[in-house]
Amino acid sequence: MAILRQLTGNVIVVLAGILLFSACQADEQNDQQRLQEMKKDILAMIGTPTCGGEGSCRYIGLGSKPCGGYWEYVIYSVENVEPEVLVRKVTEYNEFEEELNAKYGYVSDCTVPEPPDPGCVDGRCVEIG
Repeated sequence: MAILRQLTGNVIVVLAGILLFSACQADEQNDQQRLQEMKKDILAMIGTPTCGGEGSCRYIGLGSKPCGGYWEYVIYSVENVEPEVLVRKVTEYNEFEEELNAKYGYVSDCTVPEPPDPGCVDGRCVEIG
């Protein structure tokens, strides 16, 4: 009887571990999905950055690498986007990704992308460097 109780106890501990692991995986998947949706919203806001001349095209760092710095830079146009709104959304995105890096122990390489040199070419903001 004692062996049966011990086996039952072990099975319960294993099942609890599996359930906890599954819940953690679901949390991570939900967090990653939220992060992807936030990025999709940012890129949709930027859309095709059109411009009427120099000074309209800018860039912003997007993402938070576990090792520090941004994952990438995106070019946008002040003619298409309210910069304050974009900065707020990107800041929220970057801070959320930084939280996920700590929460899930993510790692990355420590390379840092170079900021782009945006310019207006044929009515569109592009990398000119």
